[in-house]
Amino acid sequence: MEDKRIKSIQELSENGAEIQEEEIINEESSVCAAGTTPAEAEITPADGEEQKLDDARRVKYLSPTALVFKRFFRNKLAVTGIIILAVLFAFCFLGSAIYPYREADVFMTIREIEFDYSFAKINEDYNNVYSENSKTGAVIRTMTNSYIKNDMQPYGLTEFGVTDPSSDKRYVIRKLNDNIYTVNFEDFDDILSYKTEEAVGSYTARGSRFIVGSGVSEELKNALTQAFEDAGGDVLAVSVTLNGNVYTLSDGKIVCAYGEPVTVLRTDDVTDELFEAAVSAAEGDFSHGGADYKKAVSSGLVTVSTEKSYVDTVATSYVFDRYDLNDVLTDNFRFNALIAIGLGNADFVSDSHAYGIYSEGENTVITCEKGGKTVPYAEPTVYSVRRYSGQDTISVATKKAMSAIMMEMKEEGLVSAKRTIKMEALDEDGNYVLDEDGEIVFDDEEFSVKSENKGMGQQFVFRNMQEKQVADIFAAPSSEHVLGLDGNAMDVLARIMYGGRVSLLIGFIVVFIEIILGTIMGGISGYFGKAVDNIIMRIVDVFYCIPTMPILIILGAVFDQMRLPNVERVIWMMAVLGFLGWPGIARLVRGQILSLREQDFMIAAEASGLTSRRKIFRHLIPNVIPQLIVQATMGLGGVIITESTLSFLGLGVKFPMATWGQIINSVSSLSEMTKYTYIWIPVGSLICLAVIAFNFVGDGLRDAFDPKMNR
Repeated sequence: MEDKRIKSIQELSENGAEIQEEEIINEESSVCAAGTTPAEAEITPADGEEQKLDDARRVKYLSPTALVFKRFFRNKLAVTGIIILAVLFAFCFLGSAIYPYREADVFMTIREIEFDYSFAKINEDYNNVYSENSKTGAVIRTMTNSYIKNDMQPYGLTEFGVTDPSSDKRYVIRKLNDNIYTVNFEDFDDILSYKTEEAVGSYTARGSRFIVGSGVSEELKNALTQAFEDAGGDVLAVSVTLNGNVYTLSDGKIVCAYGEPVTVLRTDDVTDELFEAAVSAAEGDFSHGGADYKKAVSSGLVTVSTEKSYVDTVATSYVFDRYDLNDVLTDNFRFNALIAIGLGNADFVSDSHAYGIYSEGENTVITCEKGGKTVPYAEPTVYSVRRYSGQDTISVATKKAMSAIMMEMKEEGLVSAKRTIKMEALDEDGNYVLDEDGEIVFDDEEFSVKSENKGMGQQFVFRNMQEKQVADIFAAPSSEHVLGLDGNAMDVLARIMYGGRVSLLIGFIVVFIEIILGTIMGGISGYFGKAVDNIIMRIVDVFYCIPTMPILIILGAVFDQMRLPNVERVIWMMAVLGFLGWPGIARLVRGQILSLREQDFMIAAEASGLTSRRKIFRHLIPNVIPQLIVQATMGLGGVIITESTLSFLGLGVKFPMATWGQIINSVSSLSEMTKYTYIWIPVGSLICLAVIAFNFVGDGLRDAFDPKMNR
């Protein structure tokens, strides 16, 4: 009898959940669907008649899972929610695979816009052009323009001497003409050097005694004394080599010959007469044969130098315009050309090529030989005309026309004007259009010209209408792009699809993390109770006190500072949202388990000696799963709202990865939201539909799992 009782308890323990559900089924089976009483439901039909299963009998034979499904699908709102979610998932996951565009595709279009074509200005500053072997110091390089404009031009100076404080080298700035100045480096070439003897001390010889005077080191004194003794008191025989120098005694003086007694180094152009003049001249400057020289003496070494001066740098207000835009003008060419122009030469040589110079009215033209013909090569001018981007790709003829317009407007005091310029016609590839004779075709081009004051002074900006390939931003919906393009010229529909994948994925993973953490903590708290329950519930209270949104905003700013990749940002966002959201699940699980552990099936499980882990995860948690499913389903909408809010604030996923919140953020200003409703209304509607659908499904599951609801 006792064995049968124990066996019954074990069966009760292992099937606790099934027992409860069977009780519910038996309880509900007493209610008949079409007014049929229980007695009538048990009536057996006559022989030969087909037995029919009415609602009451059907409930008896349905499993608990089938019963939940039946209740769920009777709820029209729940079915509506399922349909909406199915459509959303198909739209986001299947639609993005079929749709021809991707979330980061940028679409371009051809538009005729007023384009900043070029700028023109008078070059009033002097820029440096350096020689190949330039030695100009940094101070001189940066100050040349200031020296010319502030120290020379106001006083009409043609020469101005300066010294580089960083190297103590001397430079002379010389004026060649109003637009060209040369920076000459003043240097000295050593042409002669020789060494002389020099007295370094005195001595007195008295018989065998040798007395050295002051000014001689102790080491040298001892060496000379020993040499005097070795020579038997003969001063003429005393010679000492110390530290590479030779010391001898002569007429009461100790003389140092500095190595070799006399060493002479001189260049080929130093004659004997110049040498004798240098030897006899005093230290400093001296002249010989109509030339100036400088004599310097240091430690017995005499150096004679001749002064030299050469052009190291050219400072000019000229810029060079190329006749052939494929030519490259080197610095060496500019350097030599400017000196030749400044000196009034008719030709010059640079980089092994010969160039000619001639005047054409007020213009100076540099020519060269090409294909056996003398052709214009470059033209120096103070009118700087360049494309607005700074590139020098405008023909000389067009530059001259723009320069003339600039000067005309300056003379008339005009700030803006419209002018027509005859320009070279270009084909679609940017090449010149040629006529039948191979000559370039010119077309009239309308320009609007406006005077602007920039940091570099007054300049005139030329603008014209051009067809340009530009990003097709905020394009309206069309047959090609159903929902149009956003502010980055990306397809809105494609970004909504891909954004939905990210938003829904984040929602499911965050809820999964919350369920896992909440179930574990709530299950342990509810089962063990007492101190364990108290500790875990205090931890839950602490988490409830954490300001979630400020924490997320701070983390978003930290991620921006760290410049995390989008994938890592998504992972961290899911982890943080899940970690901060588990306390609500834990409280729910704890409350359910506190109720369930007092049920008869748990008493039976306790009597059967099952482990705590088995009792929690085998018997208690399965009975809480219905409530967890409801909580998870209803929480998904909240997570999607949170993610969308963070992305809208710029703290979530970064461009170009798309999320629903980020798509709305692309039209965040009031004017944009009013003008581009086709961008934010569809994605906002999808967010609302997703949240409402999850809530419908959650309500349906809650009602389906409720055994006391009316079917």
